[in-house]
Amino acid sequence: AYRTARSRRIAMVSIAFVICLGAVTPTPAPASALRMAGTRRVFTSALLSSAVLGLAAPDAHAYRTAQQFMEDTQRVSQASALYARFAVVKERMSQLSDFNTLADKEQWDNLQAFARNYNQVVQNDELLKIIDMLDAPQKDEAKKYAELVRNDLKAIDKAARLKDPATVKEVALKLEGNLNAFLSLRPAELADRYTVTDL
Repeated sequence: AYRTARSRRIAMVSIAFVICLGAVTPTPAPASALRMAGTRRVFTSALLSSAVLGLAAPDAHAYRTAQQFMEDTQRVSQASALYARFAVVKERMSQLSDFNTLADKEQWDNLQAFARNYNQVVQNDELLKIIDMLDAPQKDEAKKYAELVRNDLKAIDKAARLKDPATVKEVALKLEGNLNAFLSLRPAELADRYTVTDL
């Protein structure tokens, strides 16, 4: 009888302990609550990291639009085309000595043909197109020198017809000066972008 009573008391104490333990143990949070808490922790962590790194929300206006990109590309293309035309004129100037050579050899027909061809490939194909691409005041100056180049080539053609080598050489020297003056009108951004030896 004593053992039975003692067993009952032990059982009642155990039950009371379990009840007390349940009262102080927190109830597990629902899964949805855990997900929300996790999301808040991640978002807060990201904000703190951004603040530490000095990052901010991206500015949509900091990026070019398609129209701006096309305009920038067009400006680069125009600058490249203008540079190429100036370079062609500079390269053609290496042929100026041929005027003197043909005059010394008294190849008058060849000299006339060369002067006319030079007028076509340099004056018409390059100088006039460069003028169209330039802005004022370079455009007005370029027109002046292009006209002087045209007159020089006409004078060489006439001197060759008259078989006058001295005049050919004199005018060829003026032609070189006028072409160099024309080249000096190239825009500053081209001079900065490309080396002097290129132009």
